[in-house]
Amino acid sequence: MASKTIIDNIPEEVEVSHHNDQGCFGAFLTFPEKLLKKGYVSDIKLQDMTEFLAIERYRPWWVRPAFGKVESAIPKETQYLLWRRSDGMYGIILPLIENDIRATIEGEADGFRVVFDGAHGVFPKKAVMLFAGLGEDPYALTRWAVTAVADVLKTFHLRIEKNVPAFVDYVGWCTWDAFYTEVDEEKVLAGLQSFKKAGFVPPFLILDDGWQDTVERYLNDFTPNKKFPKGLEPLIKKAKEKYGVKIFGVWHALVGYWNGVHPASPLMKRYRTVTSENQQVIFDQKPTQRHMVHPDDIYRFYQEWYADLRQQGVDMVKVDNQSSLETFSLGQMARVSTMKNYQYALQGAAEVHFGGNLLHCMSNGSDVAYHMSAGNVWRNSDDFYPNAPDSHAFHIHTNAMNNMWSSHFCIPDWDMFQTTHHAGAFHAASRAISGGPVYVSDKATGHDIDLLKKMCTSDGRVLRCDQPALPSADRLFIDCYREPRLMKITNTNGPIGVLGLFHCYYTSEGTPVVQDSFTPNDVPYLEGTSFAVYHHQSKTLEVMKRNQARKLTLKPLEFELLTISPIKDAVAPLGLLNKMNGSRAFEWFEMSAGVFQAQVRDGGPIGFYAETAPKEIRINGKKSKGTYSKKTKLLTITAPEGAELELLLSWRIQKSEK
Repeated sequence: MASKTIIDNIPEEVEVSHHNDQGCFGAFLTFPEKLLKKGYVSDIKLQDMTEFLAIERYRPWWVRPAFGKVESAIPKETQYLLWRRSDGMYGIILPLIENDIRATIEGEADGFRVVFDGAHGVFPKKAVMLFAGLGEDPYALTRWAVTAVADVLKTFHLRIEKNVPAFVDYVGWCTWDAFYTEVDEEKVLAGLQSFKKAGFVPPFLILDDGWQDTVERYLNDFTPNKKFPKGLEPLIKKAKEKYGVKIFGVWHALVGYWNGVHPASPLMKRYRTVTSENQQVIFDQKPTQRHMVHPDDIYRFYQEWYADLRQQGVDMVKVDNQSSLETFSLGQMARVSTMKNYQYALQGAAEVHFGGNLLHCMSNGSDVAYHMSAGNVWRNSDDFYPNAPDSHAFHIHTNAMNNMWSSHFCIPDWDMFQTTHHAGAFHAASRAISGGPVYVSDKATGHDIDLLKKMCTSDGRVLRCDQPALPSADRLFIDCYREPRLMKITNTNGPIGVLGLFHCYYTSEGTPVVQDSFTPNDVPYLEGTSFAVYHHQSKTLEVMKRNQARKLTLKPLEFELLTISPIKDAVAPLGLLNKMNGSRAFEWFEMSAGVFQAQVRDGGPIGFYAETAPKEIRINGKKSKGTYSKKTKLLTITAPEGAELELLLSWRIQKSEK
């Protein structure tokens, strides 16, 4: 039995349906009503496990990585489990949802258990609750497993099947850390003026919590509060016409506001509502009375609200507190179907009125993930906390590891940060290669515009990798937050590799420097045998073979970004040297018969490794010049900023690498 080679001690009454394809093999496990009613199945074992990575839901809304070497260490509410075996193979477990049952796994003394929750008195005769798989490549295995689950559940679409929302490709500003809930129209305009004075206004803006008409953490009505006396329309018009904002977004909670809708509000007369009287504490949620729009009316709720926002000029929504929906439905109705109705209503309305410009937030529960049918961006971790010293290294490490699971459902958003913060560059470097949105929460008192410009073109378009970043294979089972190892975050821009090295190790006693090594082979699926490696921080260029190792020493909150470009015909393009993810500036390029041609997204210093200087350089058809170092083999061509350009370089002699 294929499943027996992956997990052992499965109860006989559990149905096993094999799924083998693409060099991987696995099985869906269907549990009968008797076990679903029991609420758990114990003593299941992983076959030949030596170490694991778990993605656990440790708060109602957030997940984080956990590591271990024995099954008993698997944390509660684990939603993704990847492990390595002694034979070099990798195993995966994905707990699933079906009908109104949600599964997770957790360790126990003699193995692990599958836990079922969410039902409201009615259980199906049977339900598919688990997928287990085995393969040789951890990245391909995860991709294959989530794809198989999507084909069976048919409740969500994969990230690669969905459109990229427009806001993702513009640098943004969010008002949260700038003003928190004290935001008002005057402060927003002051913030935009501050950016304008500094020389750059982000084209994308989120008006965060503080604009709504609320009473005691309940939503009172759709209209903005008195801090926006004429509504949102005048503010949005000024932001777009005077400051060049292209996409204006607003924040709200999934149920309207933190505790839902106010019991005496006008909204209670327009929509059916449900009051949660259950006072049970879930995670750290304090007992309180909550009022939510009934799932049968939530479609109309969102359509009418978003139609109103669109009329005022709103282009996008950030929807928070999503995974708290279980505290609203607990004791009142089934959890999974309630979330499904809310998610499909939310995502459908965002598609109709905002062209899919939707950011899911506080939404890392699997019942959200498995209903991401149209939504394609979610916040991937807990917040950026400016005043929490231990949070910054944790933030980067957590986001990179979470991507192993979340990136298959949507584009992971690594949250805002502040450019003038002492860890601002550390956060910026991770966002630059994350493959997700880039937006800041600067106060109106100052900005590091030079840092911001390192992540985008001159017109504010993010130099964003097309794929989400992933941890390197040799970091999948290492906790770089608690062990003195450098965190390795990988990505690609076409055939060019990107490798970020981050000092994420943290101890309360005082964190030391960390020395570690890297190789070009740390970037998965990178082709080639010899590479030009450009160091963004030290601005140095070297040639490395695939498995050749280099040592690097970093202090706390330091980083290095490496562009790793395969050398072909004695040339390797590096991209814009003044950008953190400069190789993304190439829209396309090709090298043939000693001629390099490319389209570049913006001007600036464009770098190449070249064994000899080119005989001719042309920019947009006109002859140009560059500077070439015979010692370092670095060719730099400086082009004017402000527009895309066509680049042509030709060499007198073709040299093929040996």
